[in-house]
This record gives sequence, structure tokens and C-alpha cells, in this order.
Amino acid sequence: MGIKRTLSKDRLSLTTDREPPFREIEITDVQTAVVGESGQYGSFLWTFVRVYTDAGVVGTGESFASGGVPRDVERMKPLLVGENPLDIDRLTEQMYERMTLEGSIG
Repeated sequence: MGIKRTLSKDRLSLTTDREPPFREIEITDVQTAVVGESGQYGSFLWTFVRVYTDAGVVGTGESFASGGVPRDVERMKPLLVGENPLDIDRLTEQMYERMTLEGSIG
């Protein structure tokens, strides 16, 4: 039995059920912002990732400090745009497989 995730189902009429009535939600954009500064004691940089949807829902997450995160997010963006953000397990697996393959072949 899988985990069923919904995002404000009552308010936004969203669900992952495949029986009507349901409203599919799609990722429309993924953007990054690097915040912080480099100084004499090292870099204190945070990368924030925003996921935008056609329902007006925006998700924001923080990534570990790494200069390559914005580049990696850009590489994964085609895997995410047009997908249902509620399908977390499948999307996570796709991104993991993509980045594992990227690391294996350079």
C-alpha cells in the first residue's frame, strides 16, 4: 500500500485519485536562487529551489551548500516540467536515476 499525498485537497480540489472528479496539477517551472556570501572564513551559500505549478501553488526547498546545485536543477528541469508534483516517489526516483547516470558518464 503506497502513501497517498494530497496538497490542500479541499481548498484546491486536487487529488492523486484517478476517478472523477479530480484536477491534475502540473509543474510549470523550477527555479533556483543562491543566497549568501563568500568571505575570509569560507563560503556561506544557500541554494533555494522553487517549484511552480499551474494551480498557483509554489513550493520552496533548501539544498545543501554546493556550487553545482543550480546547474543540476537545470539538468533535471525537463524531467519535472509537466509532471504532477504530488507524484513525489516517482519523481524522486527519476531524478535519482538521472543524476546517478550523469555521474557515471561524466
